[in-house]
Amino acid sequence: MKWKSIPRPLLNKLLLTPAIGVGCLILGIAIYLAMHDRTLLILSGVLFGVSALRTLQIYRLVRHAQYEVLRATCAAYLPRFAGHFRRIKVVEENGAETILKLPKQCRPKAGTKYRFYFSRRGGVTLDSLRDSPFFEALLLDAFLGFEEENGEGKN
Repeated sequence: MKWKSIPRPLLNKLLLTPAIGVGCLILGIAIYLAMHDRTLLILSGVLFGVSALRTLQIYRLVRHAQYEVLRATCAAYLPRFAGHFRRIKVVEENGAETILKLPKQCRPKAGTKYRFYFSRRGGVTLDSLRDSPFFEALLLDAFLGFEEENGEGKN
């Protein structure tokens, strides 16, 4: 696997996830040494373990190319009533319109072309999900990140 061939959003996840875990562990150790708080040390160890597992999961996903890329132009934002997600309408290269449910912090600009990355789990692809009544929720769960078509990484 060549690092230059990894899409920027996936590379960011691959590098930042273990960094957050190590940071939590170091902070937990420091607080344990200063205040002898075993509970926080154990919790920081658990967070480190979870981030290590997540890093391995992302690494396997990238190494085996178990992700799909949806190339589309952001057409419009749809009203959001509540929750921690944002609904956007995108127009794919073939002209098909799709509604995506993305994390709230994702803010694609209307009229801009993007590449949206989604994981393939258990052989499930974007095309096989389209017929599901839970399409938006399944995409939110599989969402990995996005970047502008010119290569500028996001999320």
